[in-house]
Amino acid sequence: SQESKPAQSTDAARDAADQARSATPGDAKAGIYLQFGAYSQANNAETMRLKLAANWQSALPPLQVVQAGSVFRLYSGPFDSRAQAITVAERMQNDGVGKALVVQR
Repeated sequence: SQESKPAQSTDAARDAADQARSATPGDAKAGIYLQFGAYSQANNAETMRLKLAANWQSALPPLQVVQAGSVFRLYSGPFDSRAQAITVAERMQNDGVGKALVVQR
């Protein structure tokens, strides 16, 4: 007999949604981060997180969606220094990703 297994994509989506819901500002390690946007819907922030992770994983520290009130912010970090964060942000902007904000958390 064959066992039925849940689809991997469903598990990944559920895990990502759980991570987005469970991430709170207090969970973040203090330091310098890049903020890639603030979204009114968690799934929009998660879509951008997955896109950045697929295309920029080697250049970025971990990406995290953090809920702050009714807004979901997409962060990457912490970086070793503000200069490193600025360098990565400029490189990404030059490649058409858009402007990331350098923030202290």
